[in-house]
Amino acid sequence: MEEQTNKQRIVRQSEDDPIKRISARYERNALWVVMGLTLAILLGLNVARDTRGATPLVITAVYFLIVVKGHAAWWRHSTRKDPTRQAMILLTEGVVRLVISAAVFTVLAFWAKGEGLVLVSTAIFCGYFVALLIFDVIFITRNEIYKKE
Repeated sequence: MEEQTNKQRIVRQSEDDPIKRISARYERNALWVVMGLTLAILLGLNVARDTRGATPLVITAVYFLIVVKGHAAWWRHSTRKDPTRQAMILLTEGVVRLVISAAVFTVLAFWAKGEGLVLVSTAIFCGYFVALLIFDVIFITRNEIYKKE
């Protein structure tokens, strides 16, 4: 009986923690965006009967899965430290994401140049980047609106 009470207490604590709840919701929704894009592009590659784009797609999808997990963890950690500096946290994270994305894109482009897939790799990577950027803006805006209410 005591063990069940402890489990219920742990669940209740995580539900009461708004930082953890928002972070989990961001992570879940962003993963759906990444997986939806991946499936849509895979379908497009299948319809076009072009399997050469599968490798850049996998590399890009894995990179953006890591970015989503990292963003959620960084936001959760930074917000717990100082919840009053949300704008600075998000701006810093955006700049770091842009710089790392530029480095990963450069490596991907150099690899794709040898394979003759520069346009495919560029389109896939930029599509993911723009989709997650739009998702982030919408998610952050909605959270700010809810916070003001």
